[in-house]
Amino acid sequence: MKESDMLNWKNPASKVGIAELAAYLRNGVVTGRSLVEASLSAIDEADNCRKAFITINNEVALAQAARWDEQRRVGRPVPMFAGIPISVKDLFDVDGQITNAGSKILPPVPASRHATAIQRLTDAGFVILGRTHMTEFAYSGLGLNCHFADPDCVWNPSDGRVPGGSSSGAAIATALGAGIAGIGTDTGGSCRIPASFNRLVGFKPTARRIPMDGMIPLSPKLDSVGAIGRTVRCVTILTALMANEPLPNVQLRMPKKLLIPENYFFDGIDRDVELIFQRFAYWLESKGVQIEKKVVRSLDSVAALNRNGGIVAAESYSWHKTLLEKNKSDYDPRVLVRIQRGSDQTEQETAELYSAREAFIRDLGYELKGFDALLVPTTPFVPPRKADCIGDAEYTQINAAVLRNPMVANLADGCSITLPISSPDEPPIGAMLIGQSLTDSKILAWAGALHPSFTP
Repeated sequence: MKESDMLNWKNPASKVGIAELAAYLRNGVVTGRSLVEASLSAIDEADNCRKAFITINNEVALAQAARWDEQRRVGRPVPMFAGIPISVKDLFDVDGQITNAGSKILPPVPASRHATAIQRLTDAGFVILGRTHMTEFAYSGLGLNCHFADPDCVWNPSDGRVPGGSSSGAAIATALGAGIAGIGTDTGGSCRIPASFNRLVGFKPTARRIPMDGMIPLSPKLDSVGAIGRTVRCVTILTALMANEPLPNVQLRMPKKLLIPENYFFDGIDRDVELIFQRFAYWLESKGVQIEKKVVRSLDSVAALNRNGGIVAAESYSWHKTLLEKNKSDYDPRVLVRIQRGSDQTEQETAELYSAREAFIRDLGYELKGFDALLVPTTPFVPPRKADCIGDAEYTQINAAVLRNPMVANLADGCSITLPISSPDEPPIGAMLIGQSLTDSKILAWAGALHPSFTP
């Protein structure tokens, strides 16, 4: 394979991932510096890619890659992924850099060390290209931010469609070739929504697998560190490294039995999404996967868990309370409204929400007995136009709808992955597997078998 082919990450059909790049580096086919240069060129060549970043580490990234290259040249041992560029959401501490969380109000104090998850990636040799665009304080699924220029969804960018969020920049950068993958967070779909909107793979692991120190929280009970990449193997590798676990030797296999709920996930779904999802389900059945459709009663409790902002509003308000006293006028007004809903919750009401969530986890687990996972559309519609989100009422309605499906995995303390299931000439649509807590390896094995096998 030519080097130009390996670096052509702008091609949506490219199957080159982290494992392939590591092999090319090890065999001297490419250099770390050439990979970083290709990524920086992608940023320079496209305004949309530039908007995916809040800051770019041009010289630092090039110098780090060059150091890894020199160590390889003289025969010194280097980490397996030394020189491979990735992006990091502006929610994580990076030594010497200011963590803004997509906001303008945090003190401009550089971090004194990496967040643990990021440290583990740099220890493995990854080079950080820069900090990516996000919704302020990660509090929206649309990926819009009034403080920074917003990137557009890579599907028909002239239409001005939302990138998905809150890990918007992580998805756009990956889709446009600025790094092989992006590190994000997922509190209610913030990795999976932008991945789905941009034909990528997005994974939300079981939350407790990856430490969240050195990361600004939105909702500690529901937050997860996640990854966005082109392949299932990419997110599998990144997740294992951030969890400080051995790289898995995943035995790819098709799931045996999946459950498609007849309620909740399909309310108000676009016809295009429904038809393409059904096509994917039919393909699964043709491969021997048993699919059952039935009503899942535990999902009836989700609306109450999210009422008045739910756990996220309560926990985000607790974290922001002091900042609000001094900087209230500097918040994105749409983020501010969502945070302030938590001020209306009493401690007793929050405690009741925690208890109700535990009951939901238990009840959903009971209904999932005998099934490998839930299979559902990632979002109920294709990426909406930004122009349709201008009014506050429209923004609120669309944001709630886009979060509805992926939020279930966070409330259930589960793991979840979105896979692209539409063809290049169709709108970007994702299908999501949702598994119970700590079934991550199984979900990744099933997804790894499905993703390269399915051709729309």
